[in-house]
This record gives sequence, C-alpha cells and structure tokens, in this order.
Amino acid sequence: MQSETEPDELAAAEAVLVEQCPNLEERLAVLHRLLITADAANAIAPNAWAVTLFVNGFRLNIGQVEAVIFIDGGLRINLSASVGTKPFVGQNFVAAGYRSLPQPLCAFVGTPQQYLPLAAELELAHMRFVQLAATGSSGMPRRGTPFLRSHCEGLVQYARSTQAKPAA
Repeated sequence: MQSETEPDELAAAEAVLVEQCPNLEERLAVLHRLLITADAANAIAPNAWAVTLFVNGFRLNIGQVEAVIFIDGGLRINLSASVGTKPFVGQNFVAAGYRSLPQPLCAFVGTPQQYLPLAAELELAHMRFVQLAATGSSGMPRRGTPFLRSHCEGLVQYARSTQAKPAA
C-alpha cells in the first residue's frame, strides 16, 4: 500500500514508538512484527489493510479485524491457533473471537519483552491469521478496510528505516 506521507508523520511515529517502547531491541521487534504483518497483508489484499497511529501506540487492521496492536507498551498479536495448545499456553495467551473469521483463534497479549523469546514460535500462527483476515469466506482477497482513512504511511516508513539500520 502506498500513500502520500505527511511531513510530520514519520517524526510523530518515531516519537510515539520511542516513548511507548524505550528499549531499542524491543522496539525493533515490535516494528519488525508490524512490517512482516503489513507486507503479508499487502501481498494478499493490497487495499485491505491499514495501520493507525495513536498518541500511545498503533493498531494494524486487516479488513475489519485487528492483527497487531501496540498500545501503552502492551502488545497484542492475533493468531490462528487454539489457546491452551503448545506454544499458546500461559498467562500471555487468550481466546480471540472474531465472528468473521473461522475458529480457532487466540492472541498473544503481553509486553514486547515477553514477546521476544516467543516471536519465532508465533510466526506461523500469525501468518495464518493474516491469511484468514485478508481473504473473504470465498477465498478471494478482501477489497478494503474501513480504516484506510486513518492509515499512517509515516509509521510504515519509520518501521522500514529502523530495520535497515544495524542495531546499536
């Protein structure tokens, strides 16, 4: 998805992410998840995803459902999996109910620090969630999202710029 970036969007995105996630390693992990999710959704349904920047974080929607939410230092990543089956066990996993998507669904809910050691294990289940969210029940790509109006291309550009730099 390409849209015109407002001059202050990139700076605003950086300011929000640095404030909400001051630890560089954790911030890079959150931004990496944002990019992987956005790129996967874009490959399936280019007009059906958007990321909204808030003063306290962001939300990435695919169609009408949330895929990744980072608000007030808390991270939620939706997964196509059953809560209670390995590795989706413990206090950081909750059932997720979206009537528009087939079950089972669950979500990782925790901090970036709690997410880091689980990132690789959650990847496949999250990509399955992205696939479900980006396609309709017919299997065809979704054609839009009601959140396109609030899309913040500056956040996507900021995330890309952080991934291109070596971590300090």
